[in-house]
Amino acid sequence: MRYYEVVLDGVLHDSGPPGRGMPLRRSQPRFRLDLFIAKVEALLKARKPRRILIHCKPTFRTQAYAGYQIIGSQLQRLAKAGKELWFYGEQYGIGELYLASVCSHRVIHPLGFVQVLGLARPFLFFKKALQDRRLQVEVFRRGRYKGALDSLRSDRLDQFQREQYHAVLEGSMHALQDRILEGYACSREAMDALTSGSILSAHEAVGRNWATARMSYPELIGDWRDNKHRPATLKVRDTGFGKGAGVAVLFLEGALVTGRSRKSPVFGQSVGSDTACEQIARLERNRRVKAVIVRINSGGGSATASASIHDALERLRRKKPVVVSMGEIAASGGYWIATQAERLFVEPSTITGSIGVLMAIFNMREFLKSHGITEDIVKTHEHADLGSPLRKLSGIERQKLDEIVSKLYYAFLRRVAEFRNRSIADIDKLAEGRVWTGQDAVRLGLADELGGLSDAIEYVRRIHTGPCRVRYFPREKRSLLERLISRNLAPASPAAEFPTPAGELVLNECALLHRHPLALWEPLMEQWLGAIATELRSLAPHQYIPEARRFCSE
Repeated sequence: MRYYEVVLDGVLHDSGPPGRGMPLRRSQPRFRLDLFIAKVEALLKARKPRRILIHCKPTFRTQAYAGYQIIGSQLQRLAKAGKELWFYGEQYGIGELYLASVCSHRVIHPLGFVQVLGLARPFLFFKKALQDRRLQVEVFRRGRYKGALDSLRSDRLDQFQREQYHAVLEGSMHALQDRILEGYACSREAMDALTSGSILSAHEAVGRNWATARMSYPELIGDWRDNKHRPATLKVRDTGFGKGAGVAVLFLEGALVTGRSRKSPVFGQSVGSDTACEQIARLERNRRVKAVIVRINSGGGSATASASIHDALERLRRKKPVVVSMGEIAASGGYWIATQAERLFVEPSTITGSIGVLMAIFNMREFLKSHGITEDIVKTHEHADLGSPLRKLSGIERQKLDEIVSKLYYAFLRRVAEFRNRSIADIDKLAEGRVWTGQDAVRLGLADELGGLSDAIEYVRRIHTGPCRVRYFPREKRSLLERLISRNLAPASPAAEFPTPAGELVLNECALLHRHPLALWEPLMEQWLGAIATELRSLAPHQYIPEARRFCSE
């Protein structure tokens, strides 16, 4: 008897890296959803192997709780097709328990534990760090819940942030629990007992039916080998699957920025508006592509980048059906670009919404003065240096910037109102920067249907194309030399991957935040600021002063 092993390892991503390049260090492992779905499709078509082992390593993690639902929905497809699913994990947390609930056999390491103590979300604040560096920032925003820059101007959550994130965690927990209760066929009381502070040993987990066996991974594989179970191989293309009419799946994953798609030490993987718009234009011209599914996994970013990608999708939709599938996160600018969808699919715990706009103006005058640097300026008009990081804003300038943010917020509201066929007043009640789970988004009319990428593909097949040949985009081919080098590199510090002076790196990224209208989700900003703060603490003055001078002159 043959079995096939699916190894869950690394960070869940929708697809591969956004662009070409020869890395100088080994990047963090990624578990690619596009390849996983292609494997599932191949397994569904094959009569053998019937047994499938889901090996969840401790290093597997998702960016949001919806990630477990994304993987779980694919496992459910295999289970419904009659495949015998085995789950192995060293420890069972809420995510592992969720995935195990889909499987008929659940194996835990003899020294492992089951602990499902609830969900928590820590927050970091940088107000004091900025004050210590004598850096000042003014924030302009629309929406009580639009807190992406609160970490710069506050040292704790306000009532609106606490309210919305508590609701998101509660909604995600309920969605995960419901699937676990169904899969384990257990009572709500048993689940409540598990989440009330219990930490079960492997022996207790088996006794209470949270696991079916206690075995180490080598012991499990050795037992199968003794019973003449052999591993099977599977040929899978990384470009797509199926036969029939062409359906393109366009992955937009990462922060939305102007220019080219890239990877930065602060922002991580980014979707450049120029790169995305060029790819959309190619899909528009491609006669073999009959429909396009846009897969969005982004917390937003630049408002102008979001609008540019939105406009390119609007042009595409005039010629071909456009369906959107939201991943773990599709909020703020990520929701903006989704408003060209004929049909919008979300996972139950997808983080979406965050309809709002904000802007930050940095003031580096005191910071530079503390290092003996003074400034002067020559200008032709009074406000020629509006937004300069070398001075404070005047009252009139604050009013002008506030008006810009208001106009952008109204444009966002108007676009969503047209998309959902609702009044602007109705959308405003759901907006104000508030994030929602996918389940709430469907209930409130901000999305159409609960489902993942496979559901979106099935919708296109049923409504538009019939049998279809799914192809993944963008396609970025790496040379043999690039692939060989990337496989044989030892991990190094982040700076080793980006051969640019550290001060220039940090302030280049800060420049992307300064004076640019933003449509992004708060944790994405927190991730960026955490990286910036870490780098700033590690730099000596001579490393960032020259670049600070250039930053202020732009």
